[in-house]
Amino acid sequence: MRSQRNFIAVSLFCLCFAFGQFLGAMPVLADSPPVLNEKTDPKILREYLKRVDLLIEKNGSKADYFYTKGQLYQWLKDFSKADLEFSKAISRQPSNCKALLAKGACLRKLKRWTAADRAYTKALSLHCDSCEAYTGRALARLAQGKYRQAVTDADSAISKNSKEGLAWFAKGSSQGFLGDYSSALANLDKAIELRPNQKEFVFRRRQVLRSLSQK
Repeated sequence: MRSQRNFIAVSLFCLCFAFGQFLGAMPVLADSPPVLNEKTDPKILREYLKRVDLLIEKNGSKADYFYTKGQLYQWLKDFSKADLEFSKAISRQPSNCKALLAKGACLRKLKRWTAADRAYTKALSLHCDSCEAYTGRALARLAQGKYRQAVTDADSAISKNSKEGLAWFAKGSSQGFLGDYSSALANLDKAIELRPNQKEFVFRRRQVLRSLSQK
């Protein structure tokens, strides 16, 4: 995920440079672009969207431009538009792993679990075998009730990054649905340790305890 943010920072720097040349070296928002993320003022993000659109109009429809637009919409929490832009990036560059992973994340936000599963599977088929890809697919498969497959994906994610709380959550939650309550509680405890502010993790742990008490 950090590499994705770095990619966006570099892309936006290039976009700002190109846009500055286009307008006679007029600064975009400042002499150098700010660090953009989900906490950035929405007005600034929307301003960047307008400038990327101008770049597309002038320079053509490059995959990187649509990926950048998708990320901006994602930070604005407009996941439907983000998904559309990531799809445009993928149609122009089918092997774009970053766009596939970002699309999968948007589809999860939209609760389109089957489509998210497909996006992550496509990324993995292109050897984008990152913790992010396995974690995303594990969560999508958990939501679809594919619990054994979710555990397998979660294990693959954990093998790549044992500090990813979402992977432990996907594993523990799936084990709970499979009736392996002791393992589920241990793995959910690990998830909570890594992400103590995630209320969903605590809620799921309570559900597993309730199921155990009724056994």
